[in-house]
Amino acid sequence: ENSLIAYNCVNLEKKSFNAYNSDDDDDDDKDESLETEDDDSNDADSDNCYIDAHVMEEKDNACRTVAQIAQTTGEQFIPYLNKSFEVISKLLDEDDEDTIDSVLEAYGQLCINFSKLSDNSGQECLEKGLERFLSYGEKKIQEDGLEALDTTFLDVLADMLKEIKSKMMKYAEPIMMLAKNIVALKIGDGNNPGELDELDSENNELPLEYAGNVISNLSYVIPPQAFSAYFISLMPLLKKLMAKGSSDILRATGLAIIGESVKGLGDNASELSEVMFSLVIPLIEDEDDSVRNNAVFALGEIAFYGKESIYKYYPTILNTFSQVVTKEQRSKVLDNVYGALARMIITNIEGVPLDHVVPVMINYLPLHEDFVENLTIFRCLVYLYEIGNPFMVSLSEPVIKASLITLKDKRKYGENGNLNTI
Repeated sequence: ENSLIAYNCVNLEKKSFNAYNSDDDDDDDKDESLETEDDDSNDADSDNCYIDAHVMEEKDNACRTVAQIAQTTGEQFIPYLNKSFEVISKLLDEDDEDTIDSVLEAYGQLCINFSKLSDNSGQECLEKGLERFLSYGEKKIQEDGLEALDTTFLDVLADMLKEIKSKMMKYAEPIMMLAKNIVALKIGDGNNPGELDELDSENNELPLEYAGNVISNLSYVIPPQAFSAYFISLMPLLKKLMAKGSSDILRATGLAIIGESVKGLGDNASELSEVMFSLVIPLIEDEDDSVRNNAVFALGEIAFYGKESIYKYYPTILNTFSQVVTKEQRSKVLDNVYGALARMIITNIEGVPLDHVVPVMINYLPLHEDFVENLTIFRCLVYLYEIGNPFMVSLSEPVIKASLITLKDKRKYGENGNLNTI
């Protein structure tokens, strides 16, 4: 095991070289024709590029292997952490984007792994890893500007926020500002039109999407009161994201931020729910699939966590969903409609006409695409059985059939906790 770690660290430190360079060439070679020299030079350059690419691939694999070893060995890897981070840090100066991506992913995995250790040494290792990871982002912004920050950096950062949670508390404030600044940069303001107002290329879309994930995942790190204050500060940006004249990607991203953030607001969700409701409801029947899907999901979350403050809007929501079901062609959107209805039943069963909703929901099962919603829907069905809802007895056959179909494919239920519910 020790030799395997050492081997991969050696691989990480390999440098590119020209396997075809020789100092023993005869002077007669200088008399070759210009055409021959050009051909030989091109061949050597091509071969050298091949060697460089091979070395880069070895570095990528070594980074992934180090991360996997750290995850598997746990505390036993601590003595090798400093050396691993020392070597991996050097690779952040590489020009190869794939290598940098692998390095960032390795950092993330190591930090997540050490956050699960209970002793002080694990916490020290975690903080060392986080500081080195975040310093890379800070340096990148200082040298090349905010718009040049790697999407992989933001993706890994979002994952770490979700997995490491409150142990990242001391780093929350700069991360909050980073995510907010990226959103502001992309959509612009009165003096700056923003990068996405006239250009929706893939390279411009992705940073905004990943910044949205960072925003919502901050709710795993900071307490509800602090996250609510942060969320309120984002409201002007969210309103612009979802404005009528905004592009599809802007509206979809704004809806995703709201839908994924509501839970983190805690008791403050009820105070903000009406504002969020007014932003989301007009987009339920948008022409864009992603916008409609995210709007339906966000509305379900608002209804679930907004509780009493949203009860008065139940007739409006139910009428809207009824219209969506009659004409929607995308199965993912329909999956989210029934997931939202399940949330509404769980939080306010009196506000939902069960005789109309429950049979339609059960007969729609199993879900077709968005399997994450399976957990919510089956929790709702368990709840209806527990309270003795009369419709559940007559509909037991399709419920059992849908359950068996879902259980046959692990993609449809994910973790064991979901399996137990189904």
